[in-house]
Amino acid sequence: MNKRTNYFKAILCVLLSCTLLFAATPLIAKKKIRKVVIDAGHGGKDPGCHGVYSYEKDITLAVSKKVGKMIQNELPDTKVVYTRDYDWYPELKERTDIANKEKADLFISIHVNATPKRNSPVKGTLVLVCGPSRINEKEGAIGENANNFEENQGLLDPNDPITSIIIAQYSQAFLAQSIVFGSK
Repeated sequence: MNKRTNYFKAILCVLLSCTLLFAATPLIAKKKIRKVVIDAGHGGKDPGCHGVYSYEKDITLAVSKKVGKMIQNELPDTKVVYTRDYDWYPELKERTDIANKEKADLFISIHVNATPKRNSPVKGTLVLVCGPSRINEKEGAIGENANNFEENQGLLDPNDPITSIIIAQYSQAFLAQSIVFGSK
């Protein structure tokens, strides 16, 4: 078994452990996780990072499918829904519509970072949790989509101050749970 396969299996084990720990933590999950939406980042016209041998969109799709299969095997009462299960690009609104329509208990978005150096010392995993202080930053969901608000009707208006208040309150309600889940 090659080194890449071992890393890939280790990552999948960590993701499954997180799911099992989160579902089993009574202080965090007041109800059992019955539905998980898995979002394979990028896709279609958006390849994400370009690796030497691959694109981020292909890796995130493969990892998403494997994580979904592991969840279904280990937690048969948990339904897994994918934002994409082939190479296409769902817009941000489509991704959120899927999660909201399905009334998901957990939303996991999978991305793969890259480094330009071939022998970079940078290694490991990164878990991002969106908190109130990051809502309007350029990298945040609102900031990232502020330029195309007109074409994404149905999203909250990033120029409306009430939007910031609504999102800050909503994200604060789930922040502690998200941080604990991400840390596991």
